[in-house]
Formats: sequence, C-alpha cells, structure tokens
Amino acid sequence: MGDRSFWVVERYINNSLFYWAAGMRGKCSRDDYTPAVDSATKFFDSDSAILVLLHSCGGDGRVVEHQFVERV
Repeated sequence: MGDRSFWVVERYINNSLFYWAAGMRGKCSRDDYTPAVDSATKFFDSDSAILVLLHSCGGDGRVVEHQFVERV
C-alpha cells in the first residue's frame, strides 16, 4: 500500500500551530481549531481545503499537504 496524501487548513494562534477541525461555531473561530493533527478535518483534495480556507475562514491560514504513512 502506498502513502496517501491529505490536506488540512492550519494557522498559528499565539505562536502555536493549530489545525481546523470543523467545530461547532463555524466560520473558523478559535474554537474550531485544535493543536492535534489527528483531530483535524482532513481533505482528500487540495481544492476542497482551499474552498474552506477561502469561504469559511476568510483566507486566514494556509492549506498544507500531509501524508498517511504505513507503519512497518
């Protein structure tokens, strides 16, 4: 099985990296972010992540590719 990519929306809050987690409030408030990438909302294409960044988060953050890697 090969490695698979996913994309997340991330931003810095008080100099710490946080990931968007589609929280209860919406509109990318601070309550919608988590410091744990495991809890982040993962997108399987960059276009979907970009749409969330632009339309829900007002462009505040960035879209970054990550990979699932298989444990040996």
